[in-house]
Amino acid sequence: VRECPADLDDLSETVVSLLLHLSDQYAIDDFAMHRRRAMAALVVCSTVPVVRYLGSQFYAQNYSIQHRLSILDALIDGAKELAGTQGQEGNAQTGENTRM
Repeated sequence: VRECPADLDDLSETVVSLLLHLSDQYAIDDFAMHRRRAMAALVVCSTVPVVRYLGSQFYAQNYSIQHRLSILDALIDGAKELAGTQGQEGNAQTGENTRM
């Protein structure tokens, strides 16, 4: 994703949708961190389609609080990176919520 291939804008909505719905069926180490970083990378590299999709999905009726928090985390991490206040190795590395 970070290499920004030519067809990323065409595929980014599908990829972020898959990541959003992906569950940790196999107890993968640091699964939440990897998913969060991948979603944030999509926000950075394909901003317009991904932000539009995540914004529309945030208000959809069929999402749990955890899915909504994942959307917000991806948007926050991506926005911080775009603003230059946090690189790839910031809070997204821990996969932890910084909210109280």
